[in-house]
Amino acid sequence: MRLAALLCSAAVIVGLPLVVSAPAFADAERAEVSAEIIVTGERRGVSTLGLDENAETASRLGIAVRDLPASVSVIDAETIRARGDVTALDAVTRSTGFTGGVTLGATPRFSARGFTNNNITVMRDGIRQNTSAQSARTLDAFMLDRIEVLRGPASVLFGEGAIAGAVNYVSKAPPEDTKFDLVLAAADHGERRVGLGGGGLLADGLAARADASHARSDGFVDRSGFERTALAAALRWSPRADLSVSLNADWTEDAVESYFGTPLVYDGVQLPSGAIVVRTPNLAAGERLVNPRIDPRTRRINYNIADGFSESQYSWIRGLVTWTPAANVEVRIEPYRATQVQDYVNSEGFTFNPVTGLVQRDALGFIGRDDVLVGVRTQARFDTALFTLPLRTVVGLDLARNDQERGTRPLALSAAAVTPAALPLVPDAVPRFASATLQTLPRPEPFARALVETRAVYAESMLTLPGELRVIGGIRFDDITLERTAIAPSTGAPFATGFDPVTGRLGVVWQPLPGTSLYAAWTDAAEPVVQLVSLTATSRDFGLQRGRQYEVGAKWTFWDGRADATLAWYDIRKEDILTSSVVNGVRIQQQIGAQVSQGIEAALVVLPAEGWSLEANLAWTDARFEDFFENLGTGVIAREGNRPDNLPEWSSNLVATRELEGLGGVQLGVRHVGDRFANNANTLTLDAYTLVDAAGWIDFGNARLTLRARNLTDETYADWAVFTNTPFLKLGDPRSFEVSLAWRL
Repeated sequence: MRLAALLCSAAVIVGLPLVVSAPAFADAERAEVSAEIIVTGERRGVSTLGLDENAETASRLGIAVRDLPASVSVIDAETIRARGDVTALDAVTRSTGFTGGVTLGATPRFSARGFTNNNITVMRDGIRQNTSAQSARTLDAFMLDRIEVLRGPASVLFGEGAIAGAVNYVSKAPPEDTKFDLVLAAADHGERRVGLGGGGLLADGLAARADASHARSDGFVDRSGFERTALAAALRWSPRADLSVSLNADWTEDAVESYFGTPLVYDGVQLPSGAIVVRTPNLAAGERLVNPRIDPRTRRINYNIADGFSESQYSWIRGLVTWTPAANVEVRIEPYRATQVQDYVNSEGFTFNPVTGLVQRDALGFIGRDDVLVGVRTQARFDTALFTLPLRTVVGLDLARNDQERGTRPLALSAAAVTPAALPLVPDAVPRFASATLQTLPRPEPFARALVETRAVYAESMLTLPGELRVIGGIRFDDITLERTAIAPSTGAPFATGFDPVTGRLGVVWQPLPGTSLYAAWTDAAEPVVQLVSLTATSRDFGLQRGRQYEVGAKWTFWDGRADATLAWYDIRKEDILTSSVVNGVRIQQQIGAQVSQGIEAALVVLPAEGWSLEANLAWTDARFEDFFENLGTGVIAREGNRPDNLPEWSSNLVATRELEGLGGVQLGVRHVGDRFANNANTLTLDAYTLVDAAGWIDFGNARLTLRARNLTDETYADWAVFTNTPFLKLGDPRSFEVSLAWRL
């Protein structure tokens, strides 16, 4: 089936200029590929559906979201501002079917369509950066023009990975007219934020903008504060009508006192026989915790080491040359460079012992990362015709080199210094890591280097058939090489390996009525068993995991243009995942497992009356393992039929807004995330939670004064779980109030 679909995709793309019967359309009206959609009524309010937007995260054909056989959300800056979303994570998790949380100290994680973590690719301006550490640090939403969210596989556009979806953070571009924005905000837990930006035309054909933001907070958990600073600049030069040159540069720095999670308190371990023993939670097959819970006394306690930290500096520069030598041809060249330096000293494991009533810390480490990504993407898009049928085609070349160094703590730091003491359940003081020496330690010496080089060619085509029917196909050929060098002797032998996946997609879109699109699509993806930078000599021979998705859906605008809606059903299967098994008494790993999911997603944006807007979305997901066995050090345990961790079956969002022209407005938001399992054994359940946000504002000319309440009911909830042999939960923020002043010109 996969081969047949790839061949069909290739057949669609065969309609390149070399084989078309007409070099160009006869007139401008025929050159318009997308059907004209006429709606009436005034569109006010905010929406994340963006049916008439061009989302390059889903396609490089330059067509509207409603014309794509895929599920896409476009969250623009106006929507982010109106909802009071502070970070990119806040904005994305309001999107249909997306949930998430900040884990591993400072890195956001997403879940969607039955998958989590590296199955969802995070990008900057459409450029994939290989590891979540490079691209997924917490970002101030003020610095972004928009966020595009694609649900479903995206390998045909972005290479290996992205089996469940992609999130694209899009930088601000210079405005055509002079514009300025200022945001000042203060909230509970010592939070302060400021954002300032603007720009416009400097001369004929030359435009620029600059933005800056700074945020700090003490955090609601002890010693969980952060400080983030971001700077950005953009320049666009258009010397001729057919030529545009732009440059974007971004720099961010953050320092985080890491809060990894709160340890679960429990009464003992129940054995398969029903007997209960009081011991540490190294769960074997059939065992489960007795009465696991978060002790209310620990809600604001940080069990991490007292002098732990996570610091990161990130830079991003991207150029774009756009040339239109003819009315039906566009050529783009995008060189880019990204760097990230990250250091952290933390304990990342916290185990409650019911025998002693103490919390034991483990997984201490002093880690350093130094990544440099350079590359260029070149593509050409042209409108031609296949016989008399309009045809739009994109062909492109991606070249990237990702040089990544990993370091560990210096050997001068003795084993005694990193052995954590057991802590009382409610400690009076949290011991430091190595208070006498930590501040004078040098950066961790690199122990390994991973060099990943990618060469890829891709193509997309859209063929418009009679009866408002479009066939859209894409195909990508990747050549990926990995060379890992062991700098320190104890980190394994050096090795080199490579992958050459072929991925594709094929879809059909039919518009039976103006403003209504029905679609069906097949998409294909490939992903390594771990992030390429983490691949070792023992796992280098594993092949890529394959993923495929079937999706059908509908998008439509109705009620005289006052309502947009989308509906999608999908079926995803990811094969060749690593699973442990025992062969002749020897425990080995094999690529014989699978993870599957099916689901339904629906979204609605409606303007029921003057000044009113209502947006709602709902997602149902059925995810499970097949032929999957897990090794946690206590034996090989079957997970067949179990639900992967941190994946809710139900999630939904509702935002209702009432605006009074020239006066102000009020807003109510409700977000629900259903029960999730904290472990693949499905023996520990995270309770569902519902968060209620409310806001009211007053307008003074170009200024807006807003009072906002988050988690109004002060619900205690966990937005993410970490459960290996050590169960602990990342608790979400309690109730907080914020006052902000926004001014724009």
